[in-house]
Amino acid sequence: NQIQDLLNMRMQILDVEDIIKNIDDGLNFFPVDNRTGSGIQNLRKRIQEIIKQDKTIQKEVPVAWMALFDILMSRRTDASFLSAKQVKECAIDVGIHQSGEIEAALTLFHERGFILRVCSTEVLRDIVVIRPQWILQRLCRALFL
Repeated sequence: NQIQDLLNMRMQILDVEDIIKNIDDGLNFFPVDNRTGSGIQNLRKRIQEIIKQDKTIQKEVPVAWMALFDILMSRRTDASFLSAKQVKECAIDVGIHQSGEIEAALTLFHERGFILRVCSTEVLRDIVVIRPQWILQRLCRALFL
């Protein structure tokens, strides 16, 4: 299989180890036919298996955290990042008043890849990137200028 061989070669070059493999077909990818939907069940099954193994996904979170998450995600259409003050205002709107709880919610969102937070400096600590792909695009532009 040409695709499998190419992927194997690229993965060796990039030293990729954390790839989720298609165990049923013995491949490093999940072929899906967009016209017929063939292969989608196998992909869906594998995703469910991985989710069941990840204990952090099964972690219960307060409803207010989910409400905060929904607000932050809805703001993606208007902005790529928010100030810490704006995030705090959103949190207060959903009933989260303690800064420790706001930090815990943001840490979870960051760990899940929904937002990006860098807290190494005071300036960066004040920014919550709600569209992580935005920062990646900026970094790519800077690297490839």
